[in-house]
Amino acid sequence: MPQRFAASLDLEKMNAATLDETYAPTNGMHVLEYNGRGYSMVAQIGQGARKVALAGDSTMFHYGPRLQQLADEGRLAVRAYFVTGPACPLVPGVIARDEFAHCANVANRLSELVQREKVQTVVLGPHYWPRKNAFIEREGKSIPLDGGEEGRRAFYANLEDYVRELELNATVYLVLGAPQSLTVLNPQRMVTRGVTGIRVDPNAEKSVPIADLRAVYARHDADLRAVAERTGAKLLDVFPDVCGNGETCSPFFGAREPKFTDGVHLRPVFVREHLHFLDFLLM
Repeated sequence: MPQRFAASLDLEKMNAATLDETYAPTNGMHVLEYNGRGYSMVAQIGQGARKVALAGDSTMFHYGPRLQQLADEGRLAVRAYFVTGPACPLVPGVIARDEFAHCANVANRLSELVQREKVQTVVLGPHYWPRKNAFIEREGKSIPLDGGEEGRRAFYANLEDYVRELELNATVYLVLGAPQSLTVLNPQRMVTRGVTGIRVDPNAEKSVPIADLRAVYARHDADLRAVAERTGAKLLDVFPDVCGNGETCSPFFGAREPKFTDGVHLRPVFVREHLHFLDFLLM
């Protein structure tokens, strides 16, 4: 007999979570520029006098529904720009020779936007990006970003230079690593279908130790803290909004709704009401 969901879990909710888009503009966003793959690279929302730029990869773009919520409520007090690209590290000098070659443009677009539009606040979500066929240019050298120590040092050195450049015109915030797990937070992994019916992971409802989720980013966060200390940039932490202030992080919220669509990207329905860590810059 097929295993069934516990009463508190709802198959329709699980399925709906996996269908949410992970890189989509909100209804109130105006896409000003697309990248070579047809994704938004520069989008704008809000009409306030203060100007804020939020830049990074898709995990930065998925904070957009919170800004949309504030706009819908008449509480968005800024003109906000998203300068993003899927899987883009947002550090100058990174060169990819694959489908992510367009990422080289994102950092340049942000620099141009900050100067042209006189942006006062920049929120950066950089992430270290080791992969095959990727390099970083540093002091006349092209260094492989293959996980080696030289490439890692060059990555964060370029980030530090970039922060200093942006700080000539704006206050800069760096976002520390966000909760992610392709397994324990991923509704796509909580249910499997086979000839015998539906099998539910018996651990699907278990909360995850926050220490385990933070450990994934321990070195990255330490590097970001060092950059912030040397440059005067400020740090932002999304963990409390996603996981609360306890010792564990539940994959669910409200009436047992999954927080994530794939273990990496938060669902718009969760972001709209629960992601407040940027509010003080937006209202």
